[in-house]
Amino acid sequence: MNKIGTKIIDTERCLLRRIVPDDYQMMYENWAKLEEVCRYFPFNPVMDIEIYKEKVHKWANNYESNTYFHWVIEWKENHELIGTIKYAFEEIELNRVQAEVFNGNIASAHVLVKCGMQFEGIARQKYYKNGRFIDTAQYAVLKCDFKE
Repeated sequence: MNKIGTKIIDTERCLLRRIVPDDYQMMYENWAKLEEVCRYFPFNPVMDIEIYKEKVHKWANNYESNTYFHWVIEWKENHELIGTIKYAFEEIELNRVQAEVFNGNIASAHVLVKCGMQFEGIARQKYYKNGRFIDTAQYAVLKCDFKE
């Protein structure tokens, strides 16, 4: 593994950069508190902005390690934060990247397939949320698959 840490990635429309502590408020407002966004996450919407502020501060502190790879996606046009992401093959030199979506989250599953990931199976009752167990669909792509 190439221990290069989270470096800025500048694209035509977005800036992928390290999360900074001051990002907490926009991240909270744009997705962390929203049920329609969090319904397919293993956690519920965060109701207390101070709790989310602590989480964002922890993420920001993780950058002290050169093995932490986590970006916030900033829309260049208006500097709005629209999500987070990690990267793996070319820069970090990992062999495998995996992802999971709540079973039934068809839109996200399509995105993973479009990114070259293959469905590998169902992890039954992997998460417990809102009084019930939730299955997750498992996807992965290998470095050799990605280059093809």
